[in-house]
Amino acid sequence: MKVLASRALNLAPSMTVAIDTKAKEMIAQGFDVVALGAGEPDFETPENIKEAAIRSIQEGKTRYTSPAGILAVKEAVVRKFSRENGLSYAPSQIVISSGAKHCVFNALLALVEPGDEVIIPAPYWVTYPELVRFLGGVPVIINADLDADFRITPAQLEAAITPRTKLLILNSPCNPSGAVYPRETLQQLAKIVVEHDLYCITDEIYEHIIYSGHHVSIASLGQEIYNRSILINGVSKSYAMTGWRIGYLAAPQNIASAIAKIQGQSTHHPANVSQWAALEALDRGELFYTQMRKAFTERRNYFSQALQEIPGLEMNTPNGAFYAFPKAESFYGKKTPQGVVIKNSMDLCAWLLDSERLAIVPGAAFGMDGYIRLSYATSMDTLREAIKRLRAGLAALS
Repeated sequence: MKVLASRALNLAPSMTVAIDTKAKEMIAQGFDVVALGAGEPDFETPENIKEAAIRSIQEGKTRYTSPAGILAVKEAVVRKFSRENGLSYAPSQIVISSGAKHCVFNALLALVEPGDEVIIPAPYWVTYPELVRFLGGVPVIINADLDADFRITPAQLEAAITPRTKLLILNSPCNPSGAVYPRETLQQLAKIVVEHDLYCITDEIYEHIIYSGHHVSIASLGQEIYNRSILINGVSKSYAMTGWRIGYLAAPQNIASAIAKIQGQSTHHPANVSQWAALEALDRGELFYTQMRKAFTERRNYFSQALQEIPGLEMNTPNGAFYAFPKAESFYGKKTPQGVVIKNSMDLCAWLLDSERLAIVPGAAFGMDGYIRLSYATSMDTLREAIKRLRAGLAALS
């Protein structure tokens, strides 16, 4: 038989999805696994959002919608951007898709051609560089480590730009580090993007999970950066709606139209029922994410301090999202009781899963092999047990 397309063969699977899947399989087999791998709030979708979905089914809203999404939902997104971000969009500039990941893929499909360079700060969400490579683009990685609080500098961005550079992908608040870019830095980055006539994909899916200060969208910092920004968000993290698969983006009209055309020829539109649920979330969900953020604040405070007290780990307290990203390379070169050498983050996470039944994600998945990622989107009891197991697993290395 003829071989598969090289783009399919060369695409790496998502390590976060793989680890979460393995943890769930072990739990199903009866193992006592503490799983901190998934980027998923442990809260239930609010009842009013569920009820909106049920009503839509009962009212017969189950047919095809416009490829770019239901107009009422797009209008809710427009209201959200105006109310929360000081941004003005027309409904025609909005595309509703099957999750923020789908929005990222659509945006890259519309912008990236073979050979185009895409600047991606590391640590990065696992999907960004893989999708760029899938489309024939070249990921250009800028490292920002613990000492920089995981934020790139304007000087780093300037130095990374070449005649082949097409766009910058910015994720604030960031998965996996929890880093949040302040307004001043965003203004400097925006100036560079504009000066070099680049695009900026700004992924703001964790917008409502910030622990101090307020979220600032780079697209709000002037008309010129607005004209070059593709702003991506969704309902998964803010409203505990991960399985509903609704993301949305806002972009200049020509880009939004191109993305709508792409979506019309691929997935067509996200689920009708999920869109009506998202409408309820966007218009009446503020109280929920405010309460959820309070719970995440308590967890972050406990978890950060507990991790900082474990000998050999180094970390900053994250200001956004719901992940801890401690530096763990001091354990590399040590051995397990069976004599196996821990060479990297993959080995360390494999050891913790095998010995302690603790599922976490290697930093290598995010372009930073010296680190590990642990999600605190789970109960305090689970976090306490995770710390206990992590301490035991690390202490066993010598």
